[in-house]
Amino acid sequence: MMKTLFFTFLTLVVTMCYSTNARINENSLLNHNQQQHYVTVSSNIPPLEDTIELARLSSLMYSFYRQNSQDCSAFPSEDNDKDNNTNTSFHCHMYEKDDQDTQVLIVSRTTRNNKEQDQNDHDHEKDYIAIVYAGTDDFRNTLTDTDIRTKFFGPQVPHYNNATNSTFVFPSQEEDIRVHAGFNNAVFKNDLFFRIYDIVQQFKVHHPHGRILTTGHSLGAADSILTAVGLKLQPLFKDEMIHSINFGCPKTGNSNWKTLVNNIDNLGIWRVVNGLDLVPRLPGIRFHHVGHTMQLDKRSVRGFWLHEGDIELGYAGIPFGWNTMPYILAPVAAYEHLISHYTSYLNKKSAQNPMQYYFQTFESIDRDSDGSNQNDDDDDDELDDILNFPDDDLFWTQYSNHIEFERQYAEQYMQIFEVEKQGYSVPFSDEIPKVSLTYNSRLRPVETSII
Repeated sequence: MMKTLFFTFLTLVVTMCYSTNARINENSLLNHNQQQHYVTVSSNIPPLEDTIELARLSSLMYSFYRQNSQDCSAFPSEDNDKDNNTNTSFHCHMYEKDDQDTQVLIVSRTTRNNKEQDQNDHDHEKDYIAIVYAGTDDFRNTLTDTDIRTKFFGPQVPHYNNATNSTFVFPSQEEDIRVHAGFNNAVFKNDLFFRIYDIVQQFKVHHPHGRILTTGHSLGAADSILTAVGLKLQPLFKDEMIHSINFGCPKTGNSNWKTLVNNIDNLGIWRVVNGLDLVPRLPGIRFHHVGHTMQLDKRSVRGFWLHEGDIELGYAGIPFGWNTMPYILAPVAAYEHLISHYTSYLNKKSAQNPMQYYFQTFESIDRDSDGSNQNDDDDDDELDDILNFPDDDLFWTQYSNHIEFERQYAEQYMQIFEVEKQGYSVPFSDEIPKVSLTYNSRLRPVETSII
């Protein structure tokens, strides 16, 4: 059965490649008026140190869950969490968990002054406050439903900001900027966003040089992006540089949402994708990615400008097969979504050899092997018909069973995740998996065991 499924997908992809190749060659030069050109987006690649640290914080969230924490008491105490070499400390400002299993942790890292230390010491440039999310790990319905609801981005009821004597700033409904309803609820339901805003505001009063970061894994990664955008839209943070460095993030909103976010100055969205992790390819073509893609591959790390590239700037988009390959090579895609595999890659590879396993610049069009701009993006507009290779629209049309496949993938991930929660180490994707999954005739995992 597995062999049949593999060859079916392989045949489909090859067919799509040939069917779209002619269109690509005929339309290699686009009318500049048709191309969206983002000139204000942040291109400041985050330091590897930040990426590793935020991955560890994202992983830490799962220990809060296992301990059934209700507040900051599970966070290591400030006295025990010091770095004597850099004189820094970490402090937990807030931890909450709602009835939908959305967790949020706010933690800061600050440099303590001594009498001989200048208040403007450059070490303070490393100070930050990080908003860390973890969403439910059961995304069988959240990402695989055929009719996923969307909402206008932001709170459904305007909120008054006492600090500015005005309401908080969010897009009007007339702009039709819509995001996944579940992500929007996680951030704005029960006024969570406004509690986060107050804490970040107070932190900046006492640490004006401190940076603002957001992060998270899986559905929490999506929540972290919405939070970063919401903060950046407020007048108080208009001149602040805000970075969201997140892991295994699904697509978050419609095309208007993508246009809004990708045009916000001093906002850096960095979505780290581990190999064939399927979640960043979900949900379907109604939803879009925002920000840059940082792709962790077996032999290198590559950066893709705003996911789809930019012809005028000379940046390449995601490569051939990016959207479709995880469907062919499952069940690897389920293993590669685990947060432990993200942290393992960054610790074992990136930290040891950053020149090879971290990126210093974005992939350029002229670096493609054949010199062409063969993007495999997830748009469903006319531009997508020119650049897609293979064509996602054709893929989703011909592969009508992809929803069932995605649900089976989600169930498989849940079983692997439960194994990891029990204290077993699920092997890093570069190694031979030692977690055995038994399938029934419909490729549904029915038994998990440790070999």
